[in-house]
Amino acid sequence: MTPTNWPNPERPGVPMFPERDMFHSIGSKKHFETYTILQEDLWLWVARKRLYMRNALRMTVSEAHALGCVYGGACLTPTQIADMLAAERERAVSACLSQKEVFESPEYAGGPLGAVMERFACDQCIEEIRNLGAAP
Repeated sequence: MTPTNWPNPERPGVPMFPERDMFHSIGSKKHFETYTILQEDLWLWVARKRLYMRNALRMTVSEAHALGCVYGGACLTPTQIADMLAAERERAVSACLSQKEVFESPEYAGGPLGAVMERFACDQCIEEIRNLGAAP
């Protein structure tokens, strides 16, 4: 990891999901090289104020904290992970539905009676994606 590994290297100090209040792992390069994340490496990003906060007495703005620090990533809760997976699955279903519409068009394989196998495959993919269930 390098000090330029922020989600957007052109905006060092700005975390992943800057519109949300959440904890992020930010610390020294030494800690991340040894895979040791210490409690002091966890900083709360306060989106409304656009700053990091470790406790009520210690705050710092993003650019100041970014100097000399390495971004480890967002600390997501199981609920946030499940929500992200659900949204990703819905995007995949939407892509399958769009492709199915292409297969139903008169320009593709003779119209609605053509491309039966392709449409069936789209329906199968949609069913499998929706049946994945909750995140592990």
